[in-house]
Amino acid sequence: MFRFSINIILFGIIILISLAVSELNDPRYTSRQDFSESVKSSVSELCLQAKLQYGTTFPPAALHFEQNIGCDEAIVVSAFNSEDPGTAQLTEGIKALPLDILAAAFGVSTENQVDNLRKNFPN
Repeated sequence: MFRFSINIILFGIIILISLAVSELNDPRYTSRQDFSESVKSSVSELCLQAKLQYGTTFPPAALHFEQNIGCDEAIVVSAFNSEDPGTAQLTEGIKALPLDILAAAFGVSTENQVDNLRKNFPN
């Protein structure tokens, strides 16, 4: 079960996320903020497939996700310099864009291929 808590600090926000075994925090990016995300337990991955270790941080505006591939609960801490990080979920954007645009972006020949792909994203 995906659990998180949000703590507002003097100049920003800190989010603590608890990921169960095999749980995924959807792909997203934060367009407006400088932030740091740190793995506190277990292992997580970036979209670049880099395995993160305890205390690893990565840059702002990078497309990223976390998935707990360990055998125990994983804790992820995100710190933002504002209460509104401008987070955009990748799956929401893919569902909103026109099929012909997505077909061109993914390099596929038919819109049906993109529509079939898009149906696999969560609502």
